[in-house]
Amino acid sequence: MAEEYGDKVDYYATINEPMVYIAGTYLLGIYPGGETLNLPHLREGYANMAFAHAAAVAAIREADTIDADGDGYPVRIVLVQAISPTTPADPNNEADLAAARRYDYFYNRSLFNVWVKGDLDLDFDGEITSPPRRLRKAITPNWPTPATSSASTITAATSSSPSKAPCRRSMRCPA
Repeated sequence: MAEEYGDKVDYYATINEPMVYIAGTYLLGIYPGGETLNLPHLREGYANMAFAHAAAVAAIREADTIDADGDGYPVRIVLVQAISPTTPADPNNEADLAAARRYDYFYNRSLFNVWVKGDLDLDFDGEITSPPRRLRKAITPNWPTPATSSASTITAATSSSPSKAPCRRSMRCPA
């Protein structure tokens, strides 16, 4: 597509709202093939989205070398991200506060590190997991395009679930 329309188009979006699909499938289990709190598959899906974006960026940059609008850039590539305002279920409960911060980082902020810096955090703990060089080279720099989504009210899971996964009120939280 970039090769065919490169003389007319400079702005591209690679993936529309990847966190909606990732969280909906592997955290909430509301999309086909998903399971509630399947954290290994969530990490795998997250990494796959990062690499799919990187591959799309590389393909677009290779195929479209024409600056259609004359601004000095042949391509501007974005990945559209839904932003979900996140609040704790009980703002006086430290566990809910921590869970809300963790969910906010996971859902709203972690992919910005991938898109803008090429950093990958597969534990969603703020510590960067060094990605292979091809991810960092392929995706930097890019311009994320945030879009506000529905708000999330987060409560702490009541069990010792893997990675202390936060639990949205709308899902069945582990006991």
